[in-house]
Amino acid sequence: MDSLFKWNRIVFTELRPETDFFMYRQMAEMLVPQKNGVNRFRMVSSGEFVDFYIGSNDDLSFKFLKSFFFRLYALKFEDVADEMSEPEISELFVTNGIREGAPVLSPSLLQNLAFLKEVSESDVMTDVAIYNAGRSRAGMSFRVGFSEKNYDSTKLLERVRQAVKTHAKLSGTKIWRMKGDKQFFRSRGIDPRFLINMVRIPLDEDI
Repeated sequence: MDSLFKWNRIVFTELRPETDFFMYRQMAEMLVPQKNGVNRFRMVSSGEFVDFYIGSNDDLSFKFLKSFFFRLYALKFEDVADEMSEPEISELFVTNGIREGAPVLSPSLLQNLAFLKEVSESDVMTDVAIYNAGRSRAGMSFRVGFSEKNYDSTKLLERVRQAVKTHAKLSGTKIWRMKGDKQFFRSRGIDPRFLINMVRIPLDEDI
């Protein structure tokens, strides 16, 4: 991902934002960027609070992305002046399909990743990349990591891997763990409705 990303921080204008799942399903294609574009959704868990960001390397895709969140939640956007840094330590996962007949909603993974802030001494980043996989399908990969380079994250990353493995089994999602320091990978693509499992505001978070 060589192109620079434009980022906005999400600022909620009401407490406890809830996701309207019916509306999400109706609008999910707005999350899929233009061809060759990449949309991003980032959750940064720090101490007692969680911040959310959206970004894109394509102006039109970014407009659709902002419109999606604006319609779904009561919020406003703040510009992020500088390019956001990537996590220093992380695990990268790629979604590579959904089992036929799998439930669209399987909410536990995002909740578990948000919970890591309770036990981590470093900021926790969950960063989702969405690609255009053609025919209104969304390619998705996501990175979970920590902001401090020298942080001992071995046990927490093992918890992340286990949470992803459990989610894959229960949700029918085919997820590959990518080894080594790699960038985001393109995948075969999924129905955009399934993005709800990684691209939304999780419940019961202090924002």
